[in-house]
Amino acid sequence: GVTLDSIDSEISQARATGNLIDAGSGRLVTRETLTREASILHTISTAPPVAPLATREAAAARIAAREASQGFAFLPGQRNAISASICASVQYSGIVGAAGAGKTTAIAAIIDEAHARGLQVIGLGPSQTAADGLKDAGADKCRTLASFVLRDRDPDAGPRLIVLDEAG
Repeated sequence: GVTLDSIDSEISQARATGNLIDAGSGRLVTRETLTREASILHTISTAPPVAPLATREAAAARIAAREASQGFAFLPGQRNAISASICASVQYSGIVGAAGAGKTTAIAAIIDEAHARGLQVIGLGPSQTAADGLKDAGADKCRTLASFVLRDRDPDAGPRLIVLDEAG
């Protein structure tokens, strides 16, 4: 069976071979994870700029309209996430928060802006259940990430917004 000693031994061996790295504050990370994250950061940092979906003023108006239609105000972090996402000239935006923090609610406002600009919205998730949650947020099509990568990508598709929920 697995014991604490056997786990400690595996961790020590992985550290000794350089496959497990101390990330500080008592956290460990694998070399594979660091390599993958470096690749993601390279992709993001070298992507050509895109036209923002909206100006800051238009974003503020969209947020106010969404708050009025949903009957409650966004939290400051949600407002910041919406504004940063729809005003960005980068191809990738990330919204991070704890479960129940309102990320999908904020994403719904971003989807509203994408629709107002004529974009199709594709919702992706690690499972069909996670992807289907984006349907409620307004996504036009929902797929698992695997099905999108394996067979549903279309490099000739028109303008679209791809939303990946539950990425962590």
